Amino acid sequence: KQVIDAQYIRKMAKKHTICPFEISLDCSLHCDVLVGDYNYVFHPYIKLRRYFDHPYDDIILIVDEAHNLPRRAATYYSPEITLEALIDNCNYLRSLSLPKLIEKEGISIYKQLTKYIGGLLDQYSDRELKKPVLAKFDKKFFNKMLRDFDQFILSYIQAYTFQQGFQPGGKNTILVFALNLRQFTTILRESDSPEYSELLYKNQGMIKILCKSAAPKLEKQIAGFHTVIMQSATLFPLEYFQKMLGYPPSAQKIQYSSPFAQQNRLYLLMPSLSTKYEYRRESYDQIAVTISKAVNVKYGNYLAFFPSFSYLKAVQREIETCSLSVELLVQDRKMSERKRKNFLRKLKDPDKKYLLLAVHGGIFSEGVDFTGDMAIGAFIIGPGLPAYTKEQELMQEYFEFKWKKGFEYAYRNPGMMKVIQAAGRIFRTSTDRGFVMLIGHRFSTPYYKSVLPTDWKIEQPPDLIKRVQTFWMNKNANLNEGSKGNELAKPESYQKKYPKTVDLFDFMEKI
Repeated sequence: KQVIDAQYIRKMAKKHTICPFEISLDCSLHCDVLVGDYNYVFHPYIKLRRYFDHPYDDIILIVDEAHNLPRRAATYYSPEITLEALIDNCNYLRSLSLPKLIEKEGISIYKQLTKYIGGLLDQYSDRELKKPVLAKFDKKFFNKMLRDFDQFILSYIQAYTFQQGFQPGGKNTILVFALNLRQFTTILRESDSPEYSELLYKNQGMIKILCKSAAPKLEKQIAGFHTVIMQSATLFPLEYFQKMLGYPPSAQKIQYSSPFAQQNRLYLLMPSLSTKYEYRRESYDQIAVTISKAVNVKYGNYLAFFPSFSYLKAVQREIETCSLSVELLVQDRKMSERKRKNFLRKLKDPDKKYLLLAVHGGIFSEGVDFTGDMAIGAFIIGPGLPAYTKEQELMQEYFEFKWKKGFEYAYRNPGMMKVIQAAGRIFRTSTDRGFVMLIGHRFSTPYYKSVLPTDWKIEQPPDLIKRVQTFWMNKNANLNEGSKGNELAKPESYQKKYPKTVDLFDFMEKI
């Protein structure tokens, strides 16, 4: 079989009553190309050990959507322990009716951990702990807890298997906590490194080790491969991502212009209002009116992205008072996958059109293909900077210490990356036509404009709505300008610069 996919694996596993994940791992040993999640390569506990516990310098790694990797990798090294998890584990252990000696052994460990965390929290007043505070955790204590828990877990698995007739599964509450405690203790041993901070959270009853940058970890892993290719439409600025991904300065960097026709893409700027937090209240009405007028120019689906749900809700109330030719769809703070898919189905309905209000960096601004007429315009309100939290503040301090670029790396670049991702929802194929409207004064400043793609020909007309009208009235757009179809646009210097290199472009097109 040329391609072994999930459907085929499920079918064979069911037929022979074997573990589908295990059979997929065995099959992978006989494949030339493997496709999977970041976790299987970069996560310290989930990575495929059969590939990475020995030299792997014969493997070529291609990482798609690589702009997500720095933040994702940092979460791999940011373990936490909560009082709630300890209480849940105690209750679950009691519910199993295992031998009293084993139950007592486990509960004793949970109680010691609970007492330790509670003691740390009691050192501060509620007022002091409204925000997370820096702390230092006792390495000797956690090393002892891990040794004790390792002994307990062996007895637990034996007793559980004897009682239930089968071993506890990977999602078993006790086993999940065992892995969490091991990860926490392991990372705590190296937490004196400047990449880490130890934090107390009173409201969540939680202790956490925050990894501010996983670049040193990524650098070590990347160095072991034959070749690593990181690719994304938003790997910009390149210098920023080179550092955040742990790439050496000597790494080859190639940047391409958009393969889509320039006259099919209209980028507009509305700099007359501020979307900064302290001025947002003054912007609600003007944003709502502008969006409504632009949407009413041409019947179709539109997207509007906001920096927060509170901002979204405030503008939504104003939009609902305007005359609108389309119906409203609004992203919820906690939206199920089922509801998300239902929204996408609605956007494909040829008989109805919608304006979707969503947030930067959310489930509608990345990883969704709004092809064809699914979305013909996007309104991007503000640069989508991360919220000002204690964790972001610590990241800013670290990036300032490491590279003298604290605000750029902690706030500006992540925020503008969300902007570029959101704008990319409109142009997915060579025949897509639409506009992107950037709303907010900061987009007009060199500090923020410098991290936007150079092929965005941003216009700032005196009458935005009139410019939208003329754009849609232009019936003579050359839909085929740019590269042909979805072919990759190779720079002219490519063959001269890399004459003996395997043609990666052809390889990727075949995949």
